[in-house]
Amino acid sequence: MEVLYEKDLRPYKFRILISARHDRLLQDLAERFGMSRQDLRKWMIETFDMQLLENLPARYEAGLAAKEEDPIAEALGAVLFTRFIPLLERSTMDRILGEVRDLASTAGTQAALEKGNARIREALTT
Repeated sequence: MEVLYEKDLRPYKFRILISARHDRLLQDLAERFGMSRQDLRKWMIETFDMQLLENLPARYEAGLAAKEEDPIAEALGAVLFTRFIPLLERSTMDRILGEVRDLASTAGTQAALEKGNARIREALTT
């Protein structure tokens, strides 16, 4: 008898992530962070459990609907990417958010947000 928890679940996770809704979500996130869909998909397969993967589109929509008071934190997706789709630990996001705020005061908000998204990509690929 083969026990499910001893099984390699990567093929099942892959099937979840190639569905139409999940693939659109991956495309949006990959474009946002400037990385390939395949790299993001691989990271999610290695990091998330199946239940979280199945609920990603709904969690993403809920996270987009949740508004933050801080416009920089909202634009960076501070709560979206720590609570709704936990790509980063809260401490990592707080550090990136602090860097973005510092950079926004000197280089402008858009340049700071681009740097922040690049830092999120670095955190995902290391």
